[in-house]
Amino acid sequence: MRFHKNLAFVGMVLLVATAAYASPVFGRWTGELNGRAITIVIDNVQHRAEGKFMVAAGSAAAQEVQITNPRFSNSGRTVTFDVPNQGGLAKLVSAEGKVLTFELQVTGTDEAELRVLDKGANAPVINLVRRK
Repeated sequence: MRFHKNLAFVGMVLLVATAAYASPVFGRWTGELNGRAITIVIDNVQHRAEGKFMVAAGSAAAQEVQITNPRFSNSGRTVTFDVPNQGGLAKLVSAEGKVLTFELQVTGTDEAELRVLDKGANAPVINLVRRK
């Protein structure tokens, strides 16, 4: 009986890991945050999610920051990640703290919603589109 419980547990862990690495969140997502174009790129690199968050800086090159601490949920349809709260040109949102936590949830084949979790219930929903 104990063997079957352990086998079931291992099976669930493998299922969750497989869902995360076959996740529909991987790709290049674009949208607008505080009137500025943003691009979020999430890649599967050696069975690990890596990404970058790019914010348009007017006529200058886009400011790029690395995504850290990605966490998958909802069968891989949602990823929560942290981004440094940059000052100056790349300031993302007016929130306290050195790190902002975002949640990207896939809502359609090439559509997703982005939320700034640090803003609580007042967080605006940013519509994103996957670019190929």
